[in-house]
Amino acid sequence: MLTPPRDGARTWRVVLAFAAIYLVWGSTYLAIRYAVDTLPPFLMAGTRALVAGTILLTLTWRRGSAVRWLHWRSALVAAAFMFLGGHGLLSWAQQHVPSSMAALVEATIPVWIVVLRMIPRRLEPDPLTIGAITIGFLGVAILASAGQSLSGSEVGIVDYAALLVSSICWSVGSLYARRAPMPKSLAVATGMQLFAGGVLVVLVGGMAGEWGRFDVTQVSRLSLLSLLYLTVLGSLVAFSAYSWLLRRTEPALVGTYAFVNPLVALVLGALIAGERLQLMGWVGGTLIMAAAAIMHGVQSGTFERSVLRRWHKTAGVRAD
Repeated sequence: MLTPPRDGARTWRVVLAFAAIYLVWGSTYLAIRYAVDTLPPFLMAGTRALVAGTILLTLTWRRGSAVRWLHWRSALVAAAFMFLGGHGLLSWAQQHVPSSMAALVEATIPVWIVVLRMIPRRLEPDPLTIGAITIGFLGVAILASAGQSLSGSEVGIVDYAALLVSSICWSVGSLYARRAPMPKSLAVATGMQLFAGGVLVVLVGGMAGEWGRFDVTQVSRLSLLSLLYLTVLGSLVAFSAYSWLLRRTEPALVGTYAFVNPLVALVLGALIAGERLQLMGWVGGTLIMAAAAIMHGVQSGTFERSVLRRWHKTAGVRAD
């Protein structure tokens, strides 16, 4: 169990950090939708990370003397998963998938985090984990079958597959970054990951032909404002808060943002963009959130102390 901060300043830092990953990240799904309306998805995602990383590294360059090549390698690996696989695929999929539905699929992140943490420990999946994974995939399948694209046509299975891979990549990168060799300065480590991720995503955008197709005269003011919002608040502020929380709190507690983000995205999508979920969309979304809640309980130890220990004892499997 986490020990509450002793001083009021630390308490407010924790509150503000959680507000950033809860509210700001919940709103970024709608911002991404508007950004990729006239901006190439990979170039957009890479630019927001590259600019945010450059700003952080510029502000903290005096602390960079302790940075080693090992740190850059760690930043590059983490960035490849989180920004290329995570943000890159998310931005690509949101060319067709409404922001609220994208946020619901991304809510599977707690499921993947628990599964990925079980693999190196060689733990056999327990009934709750198997049930949560089944419920989560069923929810995504229902959501995909009921999905309508931004143009009104059906969303392809490739779009939802991209969102699933995006959530897996983000989970892998988050777990890796938490243990990988990084500079002691959190600001430097965060800036390195953002910068490395931006370079990777921009390069992939170029290899995908986005540079040649990009026409600056066709970029709308709304897309530019959305990119600015994503760069400053989504990457510079919220990702810094996320990295700070990963170092100072339990991953299970930080992972609760996956419950709040879809709710924020649903409200903003409905109020601002006129997005509406059909009945089966609500069913699929509810199943995904239920799976995430179960996996959060597994990760935080809530179920481990009760149901799982009885199952482990009955099955003869160690619970440690």
